[in-house]
Amino acid sequence: MKKLYMFLVSILIIIIFIGCSSQSETKEVTVSDIMLNIKEQIALDLKEGGVPEDELKDGNLPTMLEGDLKAKKTDPLIDSNGLDIEYIEEGIILQAVININSDRIIILKAKDKNNVQDLKKSLEDIRKNQAKIWEHYLPDQYKKVENTIIKEKGNYLLYVTYDNPDKIETIFDEMLK
Repeated sequence: MKKLYMFLVSILIIIIFIGCSSQSETKEVTVSDIMLNIKEQIALDLKEGGVPEDELKDGNLPTMLEGDLKAKKTDPLIDSNGLDIEYIEEGIILQAVININSDRIIILKAKDKNNVQDLKKSLEDIRKNQAKIWEHYLPDQYKKVENTIIKEKGNYLLYVTYDNPDKIETIFDEMLK
């Protein structure tokens, strides 16, 4: 009877470990899917701010410029900002078109878990550089940069400077649940 009891307890422990380990991993989604949901939120925010709905058709955000960090050819205004592209499996940047707005959202998927901390440090360096740029230029934009959220979840990283960074962080978290 003891052997049967020990066997059942062992099976139960294995099931618990399997269940816990699968919950702790992040979901596999594309960076494009995450960015699509973020762009939908930005479009809603722009509508609330008075941007006409017809200017927001087909995922168009007239105030933002989007670039694929892994593309061979990108818009010359899109800069990898010192990110080591070799560490990135997927990466998209969304930034303000005009230089009086500090909005910048970067979504990355590292090729390897070992690259996550290096990429996170690069994102911290970007935030520091942005703070230097905006500190004496436009105080309201500097405040946004100071509230930048940098987050990692598995192999995914988020950098967000935005009026409502919490909204973007929530989307990131929800997509990777």
